[in-house]
Parts: sequence; structure tokens; C-alpha cells
Amino acid sequence: MAEEITGAVPQAGTPAQPQAGNVTAATTPAVTATTAASETAETLSIEEAKKLRQESQSLRKRLKELEDAANKAQDANLTEVQRAQKQAQEASARAEEFAKQLRDERGRTAITDAAIKLGVDVELARSLVKVEFDEEGKPLSDAYKLLEAALKKWPQLKGAPQPTPTGINAGEGRGEAKPNPKDKDEELKQRFNLRR
Repeated sequence: MAEEITGAVPQAGTPAQPQAGNVTAATTPAVTATTAASETAETLSIEEAKKLRQESQSLRKRLKELEDAANKAQDANLTEVQRAQKQAQEASARAEEFAKQLRDERGRTAITDAAIKLGVDVELARSLVKVEFDEEGKPLSDAYKLLEAALKKWPQLKGAPQPTPTGINAGEGRGEAKPNPKDKDEELKQRFNLRR
């Protein structure tokens, strides 16, 4: 059977001294409680006291684990927010770069079209004319008008207009007519001795 710890309430005027066989609350971790009205002592067994301590210790340990987990989750959320902000900044920078490339390409295309219409070398036109764009990507100046103004100032820059080919491989760049498909069939029949 387990030992019991009792705490006696001292009488008025007498100092509290431990008696033989009794253990005071100061020398043991057991919990003792007394009721002043009835002057009866409640007792806890050592096993019950140990069990309560273990339970208290495990609850403190569990509380610390939960607090640590909550802190880690908060840190993870904070880093996810920071990661999302970084990705948004990178996406914004890429979008700005693509917008700049698009504006430059539109400018080159406009200058190329104007150079072809006016019969000027495309590279020369690109070196003479610069098309600028507003914040929305709309051109502030017309490449055709700018190139036309440059040609009025320097008419010697204008060369003979170059004819544009009508088909993708129109004469393969030599000005020849496209071959007739029926002639090609006849040539293949003769080459490989095919008769139908």
C-alpha cells in the first residue's frame, strides 16, 4: 500500500515541527491541503502526486511543442508572402522588358515599311529615323513622315525602289517565272520512264 502524507494544522501558539513518521510539505513535493473550518487534513498518495506531476510535465511539454509549431507556421507564411512578392517583382520586370522589346520591334517594323514605300535602304532608314513611344506603347511620331522629311533634306539618299516578289519563292529571287506543275510531271515521267 502507498504511503500517505499528512499535514497537521498546528495549534495556536505552537510552532509547526515535523513529527516522527510525518513529512512536511517543505521536504516533499507532495501537495497537501487543509481546511481551516474543520481542521481535517486531506491526503494524497505519493503515486497520485507523481502521476499529477507527470501529467503536468507532459502538458507543459505539449504546450511548448504547439507554440513552436505555431511559430514555424507563422514564419513559413511570412516567407511565402515574401516569396510571392519577389515573384511579382520578377514578373513585373519581365513584363516591362517584353513591352520594351515589343515597342522596339514595332518601331523597326514601321521604319521598314516606310523605307520600302519610299524606296530607301532599310538599314539607312533605321539609322536616320527613331520612332518614340508613349507610356501606353503608342507611337508619338510617324515613321513615314519622319523618313519623308529626311529625304526632302537629303534627296540623294533615295534610290530606285526595289520590286517586291509576288510569291514566296517567285523565281527564287532571280526574277524567273514559277515552273508549271504539268511540266514538272512530264519531266518526272520521262526521267523515270513512267507511262500511264
